[in-house]
Amino acid sequence: MSSPELPHLRVDELIELYAHHRERRDLERMRAVWEALVVTTVDRIRQLVKVFHFPGGERLPADRVDDAIQEAYLLVLSKVEKFRGSSEGEFRAILAKWVWNACMDYGRGELRHDQRVAGSLDELVSDEEGGDRYRYANALEAEARRREADRLEKEHTETELAGERDLLAWGIAQVENDDHRALLEMTYLEGLTSEEIASRLDISLENVYQRRRRGKKRLEEILREGRP
Repeated sequence: MSSPELPHLRVDELIELYAHHRERRDLERMRAVWEALVVTTVDRIRQLVKVFHFPGGERLPADRVDDAIQEAYLLVLSKVEKFRGSSEGEFRAILAKWVWNACMDYGRGELRHDQRVAGSLDELVSDEEGGDRYRYANALEAEARRREADRLEKEHTETELAGERDLLAWGIAQVENDDHRALLEMTYLEGLTSEEIASRLDISLENVYQRRRRGKKRLEEILREGRP
């Protein structure tokens, strides 16, 4: 589906439209909106790659940043069916996670490439004292670092998601309107669909959308004002 008005929508409007098509399982429209959303946020993807650093503190080599940006962009573009949220805060959180993963994968791929170009892992060479040693004994250390990076990545993701959920729960609790607050809790904390919410509250789907839209607006104001 091609829609010329999509690039002119704000990020929050694109996310809301994406969630709308997702609930209806309209993959064609989801893809069109998702592509527009990723294009709109490409500057943020670029910035996330530029500030990325490995768990040990190293950054991507300057001459490989552009390639890493392209890899991150394509990865995010491929996640069209993976985003389950419906707010800009949720999108920013998952975007940061996906870009981080893309940079990690890109760095590992470059390491493997460099090793293949230089020689096999068990190739023997002579050291200055005439003895033989494994040319790529340090590859074992690289593998250990990779495993440690995987562990840190998992911890980082779990901490990030827990923190985002805590922040979201805090923000929802500050919403003054009881109806809006209850609907936000069902949407973001319980994970109910619009149809399930409408059935539980005995209201129309249109009413669900209206309450969610107003509640989200207030929630985003609260989150912008500051966290606890």
